[in-house]
Amino acid sequence: MFESLSASVRDIMGLARIEAIKYNQAYIGTEHILLGLARSTTLLEDVGLQSDKVIREVDRLVQAGPPSIIVGQLPYTPRAKRVLELAFDERSRERADVVNVEHLLFGLIRETDGVAAQVLINLGLTYEAAKAKLRIPGVSADTIEKRLLLVDELENEVSFLNGQLADLLNKNAEIKASILAEVGVYVGSVPSRTPMSASGHRVTRAGAKRIAEIMLRYSETGIMDF
Repeated sequence: MFESLSASVRDIMGLARIEAIKYNQAYIGTEHILLGLARSTTLLEDVGLQSDKVIREVDRLVQAGPPSIIVGQLPYTPRAKRVLELAFDERSRERADVVNVEHLLFGLIRETDGVAAQVLINLGLTYEAAKAKLRIPGVSADTIEKRLLLVDELENEVSFLNGQLADLLNKNAEIKASILAEVGVYVGSVPSRTPMSASGHRVTRAGAKRIAEIMLRYSETGIMDF
């Protein structure tokens, strides 16, 4: 999973562990991921929030655990895991190569039962508002989805046309072979400076002229391109 995360997102997840330890909590929750995002990027400012206000709101909602020594890997809470699943879903929707910080933010908002979503909603940030501020102005999420569907349709059409082109090229080759066979020259014969028939005899000047006439006739019809 983590190999599909961008370097920035991996940094955020590393910071999330540090934030969990600061709160004396032996797990990584959505709030810790949000804190990692707030401390390492300017993305929250891009959607109209101030990072310090986000941090203060987390402090207000989250109670630190009793002092303890925490070592080793920390497990993700079910809601934190769900945030990552939703971030991957966002990546799939956009057909991106990796999960980036925007996808992670959208995942945090969409996991509405998480502390991170409560913090963001308390500060006035909704999923729709974040999408609008981080995407092309004036283009709704629904419009983006429809455009992705259109891209799918166009890809299918291109694939179909490629198949038709392959059939046409095969037919073109058959026509060429038929023309050459008409004058006794077959595909695969060894080329020489003087044309030869399949039997190995030299093609006469008249035969060569006949080939040129036939090729010209078919070329003018547009059936094949020489």
